[in-house]
Amino acid sequence: MSANGENNSYTKQWLTEKYGALLTMDNLAEVLHRKIGGLRFTLRNPTAELTQKLAPGLITIGRRKSYRVDVIAALIDQVDYPATSTEQEPRR
Repeated sequence: MSANGENNSYTKQWLTEKYGALLTMDNLAEVLHRKIGGLRFTLRNPTAELTQKLAPGLITIGRRKSYRVDVIAALIDQVDYPATSTEQEPRR
């Protein structure tokens, strides 16, 4: 990670070149080697680990959900990405 907090990894560069700044659900399923139906099922569960790791990068435009490349790259590279202020603490 660089001094300004950006993840400038090879993974991020590769994903950006192939998909652009945002990944659709289809793109995300392809990158994670998951079936789209299984990925949607997992992401519907708010307590799932994958859902929580992808939450900082979720962008909803209308009904479409997209994910920021930097968050996906951080997940692949196993880098902790800072949480956003819109996240809620899990219920107990």
